[in-house]
Amino acid sequence: MGEREKMTYRAIWCTGLAMSALWPTMVLAQDAAKMQADTGSIQEIVVTAQRREESLQKVPISVSAISGSDAAMRGVTDTALIQTSVPGLEMTREENSSTPFLRGVGSTNGQVGTEPSVATYVDNVYVGTGQAALFSFNNIERVEVLRGPQGTLFGRNATGGVINIITRDPTNDSKLDANIGYSNYNTFDGAFYGSTGLTDDLSANLAAYGHKQNDGWGRNVTTGQAVYKGYDQGLRGKLKWRAGDRTTVLLSGDYNKSRSEEGMNFVIAPGAVGIDGSTYKGGFSPEGGSIDRSIVEQYGTALKIDHDMDWASLSSISSYRVVDSDFTLDQDATPLPVVDAIVNQSNKTFTQELQVLSPKGSALDWIVGAYYYNDNSAFVPLVIQNLLDIYARQKTGSIAGYVQATDEILPDTDVTGGLRYTRDQRSVHGVLATNSEVPIPGTEASQSTVFSKLTYRASIDHHFGSDITAYASYNRGFKSGVYNLLSYTAAPVKPEVLDAFEVGVKSDLLNRHLRLNASLFTYDYSQIQITQIVAGSTKSINAGRARISGGELELVAAPTTNFKVTGGLSVLDGRYSEFDNGPFNIPNPAVCGNPPVQTGPATGGNLQCPVNLAGKTAVRAPALTFNLAADWGIPTSIGRFDLNASLYSNSGFYWEPDNKFRQPAYRLVNTAIQWTEPGGHYYIRAWAKNLFNAYYSSYAFETTLETGTSPAPPRTYGFTLGYSL
Repeated sequence: MGEREKMTYRAIWCTGLAMSALWPTMVLAQDAAKMQADTGSIQEIVVTAQRREESLQKVPISVSAISGSDAAMRGVTDTALIQTSVPGLEMTREENSSTPFLRGVGSTNGQVGTEPSVATYVDNVYVGTGQAALFSFNNIERVEVLRGPQGTLFGRNATGGVINIITRDPTNDSKLDANIGYSNYNTFDGAFYGSTGLTDDLSANLAAYGHKQNDGWGRNVTTGQAVYKGYDQGLRGKLKWRAGDRTTVLLSGDYNKSRSEEGMNFVIAPGAVGIDGSTYKGGFSPEGGSIDRSIVEQYGTALKIDHDMDWASLSSISSYRVVDSDFTLDQDATPLPVVDAIVNQSNKTFTQELQVLSPKGSALDWIVGAYYYNDNSAFVPLVIQNLLDIYARQKTGSIAGYVQATDEILPDTDVTGGLRYTRDQRSVHGVLATNSEVPIPGTEASQSTVFSKLTYRASIDHHFGSDITAYASYNRGFKSGVYNLLSYTAAPVKPEVLDAFEVGVKSDLLNRHLRLNASLFTYDYSQIQITQIVAGSTKSINAGRARISGGELELVAAPTTNFKVTGGLSVLDGRYSEFDNGPFNIPNPAVCGNPPVQTGPATGGNLQCPVNLAGKTAVRAPALTFNLAADWGIPTSIGRFDLNASLYSNSGFYWEPDNKFRQPAYRLVNTAIQWTEPGGHYYIRAWAKNLFNAYYSSYAFETTLETGTSPAPPRTYGFTLGYSL
């Protein structure tokens, strides 16, 4: 057993021992807490992890929650930065898509038509494409991250977990927040949030933001142009109507347009050789013959209707979203015109969900629901080398029904059971054409397939007094099969299935000045959908099976009203137990064999060979991650000072299943200091992200053309002026 494996197993055992040791400590702490004054106690957090409002500490699910105020102070201003506050979450950015991993489970393919294994929801509406899951926000109420397969209530491809973003609802009380900011790389930011009542029964809010980075982090050594810059702008609004004592109607709409060069403009990785013989030129110095950039424009609307029927409540959630994106890509990352592409993508999605929930306070908590999902995803077209156009479209029609119930079988002991049946019908149609849009004879093809699965959840939890909850659960998750739009004549990849067993404990101690939550889990993960990249083509394939085990520990300590410490630890061991004919990349010149052999000094690019990868570590599964943040408020006669410092540490992981290309360990430190004038309206905040300028990758990969990486942002710093009413 290698040193890394020994460290991983030690960490897992330490987490288990910590949970065991924690038990008597928690019991003793309850008595000690009665003697302490209740100043600065930790506030209750309400989450909707089970599609109804419940206390975070009572839900028998591993959940991390980030409030809007904590997110602002820690610099969590977009979805990509959530990972710095959630143990076990890995947010990578592939070209113009978000590809989240949670506990080592995620999708490595961000192309249109594929769905993430970690599902993103905004106000309980599913975001079905990775292009739409990259956005900024300035109006969040909280972010909930649910770990593990959500096979019943959040069943849409949530094999790894759910990122549930809850935005603020309108209120009749007037509210105003506005700010402007400036930071290095000649970057300007602005945000506005307003909410007010229009009548006694009608209220509205509007959130708008803008971000523009005019100077890049680096420079392309071939073209001389600045790279890694962009902009992001958007707005979101809601109307809330109380249509009587029993009915509430909430209408929302949003628009966003962004331009980014992150996750592309690839740099030849250190030690690798490009297809033209080029080597590493520096951290932010790509040498492609063109500047890669992505433009994503999206808009959507949602309608939520809640009605109280005495014996139950009824909820209807309808949504429609359009996402149009295009990006230019120099895949070979060299000045040579080997593989240059212009990728035009379109996605249109309609969803409808109906829920019937038991009334609050009923002896049996239950929910029955139905879900419909209709998606149309396409290349319109993908242009390769100005020679060939690929037109391909995948249509998805999905229906699902689910039920879940919780019953108190013994005093303070609850049992939960849930079922969900999903039926997906996918069809694909494609054709090749010349750049003059003339179809090429014999290239048109269509096919369709049905994927269906029964998934389920079972859990038991016991409340030891009002402040300690222990639980055990078993869950099955399912991710539908999918077609490769770049290879529309090929058979679809098979569905993923994940079976998870988890135990955990949640506790509020020392008169609610200390919160400790811990969990241990083990996964059996089969038919894993893995990305294989060959020159000019990206497609999904199935790995056989993986075993993933680990645990998390989260804490919140609030010794005084004005001082709070939060932290999280994740340990993980994930490796493939079956993976025949997996993609193994070896620098040219080489020959395939068992094992493949490099036959001379590297000349450029890689040879990709089919190899049994059983025993290899699962991709994007760091053995150890942890985060720690401290918030300190200092009231003075001249105003209030708020200080924040946060640390995120990642032990590193493999980008590809052959375990040849590794993201080294890295640490990110973010800081902020804010002064608010005595009236509480005006404030100024100075901040820094990645304070010590750690170098790491937003995205990296191996192909037959090169081993490349796209660097993540370096140190950024600036100030924000704000007004709140």
